[in-house]
Amino acid sequence: MCGPLSADFDGDCIHLFYPQSLSAKAEVVELFSVGKQLLSSHTGSFNLQLATPLLMENLCTEGFSISLRDFYMSKAVEKYPGKNSVHVKLLHHLRLSYNESVEYELEHHLRNEKLPVIDFVLKSSGMGVLIDSKSESAFNKVVQQIGFLGLQISDRGKFYSKTLVNDMARLFQKKYPSVGTNPSEEFGLVRSCLFYGLDPYQEMIHSISSREVIVRSTRGLTEPGTLFKNLMAILRDVVICYDGTVRNVSSNSIIQFEYGLAVVKFTK
Repeated sequence: MCGPLSADFDGDCIHLFYPQSLSAKAEVVELFSVGKQLLSSHTGSFNLQLATPLLMENLCTEGFSISLRDFYMSKAVEKYPGKNSVHVKLLHHLRLSYNESVEYELEHHLRNEKLPVIDFVLKSSGMGVLIDSKSESAFNKVVQQIGFLGLQISDRGKFYSKTLVNDMARLFQKKYPSVGTNPSEEFGLVRSCLFYGLDPYQEMIHSISSREVIVRSTRGLTEPGTLFKNLMAILRDVVICYDGTVRNVSSNSIIQFEYGLAVVKFTK
């Protein structure tokens, strides 16, 4: 029950209402039945994401077909942000000195580059049926598959050091000395996609980015506020006992021998 409602055990409350009168039951059947909830009455689009069980059931009963044509975009649709001089200038500026407005402008440009890919997926590809139209994360993954990988590494807010970012930039200059001054991929912006394949340098950049996401996930830092959320979860098990001690009820371990006791520092 937690999965469909996106609920977990951090204090979420779920209220269930049971209709008692005949008129209320008839209204519930008419308005809240599963068949009435699949499509939006306003737009006609899907209200529910095809999760694995529902997707497999639909495939078994209705069938589904997808081919390489659903991954191939015409050259008129494809856009390679790495060839845009604006991106290169913004990336070069950020590498020299961080500026929040410049970073926002770069994100805005890259977001606009994704729009043709998203439009193609929703209107011209069978993959659009399998993707939640409200999920930005799902669309970002599809853009990486058939559009472009985008900005893969950064020298701010990551677990890897700035030295690694600089080393990758020097490696690019050594491997590709004839591509011009300050190319986008020197700064970690990969213009290729997974569908057409990556060269060794692009694959290394993407591997660093993927590895950083895995490490961040295993440390429970997938989003801002996770540390605070985990701390609140731990504090649920902390109680003040009758003997005045502060204990963890799960492990019965003593956190503090006397609640409210000030820490005394001894100095010589």
